[in-house]
Amino acid sequence: MAGIAMAGIAMAGIESRPLPALGGATSGDGRSSPVAEALRHPQDGPHCEVVMRIRESGVEVRLSPNLVFIDAVVDFAREAPGDIAPSEVWALRDLLAERFASPGSFPLISIDGLTPSPTMSEILVNDPDPDLLSLFPLNGMRGLRKIAFTLDYPTDGVPEEVAIRWRDFPPNELSLLDEPPPLIITVELLAPGERDLIELSEREPEFTWHRPPPDEVDAAALAAPAAPPPPTVRTLALLPILVVAAGALLAATLLQRRGWRRGGLAVGSVLAASAGLAWLGRDAWLVEIAREEAPLPTVSEAAAIFTPLQRGIYRAFDLDGEEEVYDALAACVDGPLLPRIYRSVRRSLIMEEEGGAVGRVIEVRPLEIEIESIGLIEPPDEAAPEAGAGGEDGGANLETHDRRRVGFTVRCLWEVDGAVYHWGHGHFRTNEYEGRYLVIATDQGWRIAGDELLSQRRVDEPPVELEEIAPVAEDGTFEI
Repeated sequence: MAGIAMAGIAMAGIESRPLPALGGATSGDGRSSPVAEALRHPQDGPHCEVVMRIRESGVEVRLSPNLVFIDAVVDFAREAPGDIAPSEVWALRDLLAERFASPGSFPLISIDGLTPSPTMSEILVNDPDPDLLSLFPLNGMRGLRKIAFTLDYPTDGVPEEVAIRWRDFPPNELSLLDEPPPLIITVELLAPGERDLIELSEREPEFTWHRPPPDEVDAAALAAPAAPPPPTVRTLALLPILVVAAGALLAATLLQRRGWRRGGLAVGSVLAASAGLAWLGRDAWLVEIAREEAPLPTVSEAAAIFTPLQRGIYRAFDLDGEEEVYDALAACVDGPLLPRIYRSVRRSLIMEEEGGAVGRVIEVRPLEIEIESIGLIEPPDEAAPEAGAGGEDGGANLETHDRRRVGFTVRCLWEVDGAVYHWGHGHFRTNEYEGRYLVIATDQGWRIAGDELLSQRRVDEPPVELEEIAPVAEDGTFEI
């Protein structure tokens, strides 16, 4: 049962610690083990990263094959086996366009039963790190060299269904069998209401996405709770009172000395001037005499406020561009917590130092939510509004130092389904976390202003050998 603390909520119990996210595998001394290095770095053989993003105005498919994969599906003649000269880029683009962007020969994408012609972007060739060559004894630079391009299929709105059909499954050179089986293609799916990794094979080369019902899309959307009503502040303007009092005193003095007959005109002028000055200074020297805070949320309302805020932290990193991510995160997090969470979560999700691995949170499931206390809180200095800020609560000269805001603390137990997708394959993990949060009402809406990770554990029962390779780190990240 949540405790209602009208006097306030102590903030000392909420420490600022990184939120859990995806991370790299490390050993106890902070260094990666050799087996973990081999697991998360690029693998020697053909691979093709496929990311299918379904938007409100179209479908985008980004393909990133390496040269081993390209040599297995097209006849690409070039001067150096492990390199692509600038003069050879356009020839390669034509080959890739004919293979992947020609709906007449083999349509890669169909939208609502139709096979539209996509717009193909320029192709980008990476500059591999030579230090990774030791991981490619079979193919050398051909395995490291990747080519990226995008196919854009515009639509008038969100499609009802999108099908992707794959045709190229070269032999999996990493297999230990005498006859290597065909490669499995992993597709990262980013769509309204859904984030997942889809596997395509020779036996099941096609996957069809169906548009979810609107209520499921709304539940997965980034939606921060609306701002609570501002406190009602009753103020008293000191300047008009002082001006009227001074005018009345001066008028009384004139009447006493001159009387109505001789001083009536002067008295009238003094009173009129006092009234005019009082009107002009009606908002000056305001003093707060009463303050009525916004109603405190109930326990159920507090839980409903917290859930989308926590989910929004994870979902913000599904957006494109750093500014979009930061703006979406700012709708959930306030104060000094915002830049720290942005840096730590982004660093753990986009593992550029590990061969370009990209982490995705597939689903966030709250298991238990306990509202510990509800009341008035003085926010951290960086998140608190300046005393005397203007607005409906009193004007620019309001003399008050009461920075308290309605807020609550919550203890939460939740699970995170995550995946790291890189170099054509993905790994799934499910972790359970327990933490405490501080939530306050700001002028922009409800925001998380403090967090503390209490515990974490792996719950997806990995094989024993992987348990030894990828332990859960002490900083709250789970390892892929």
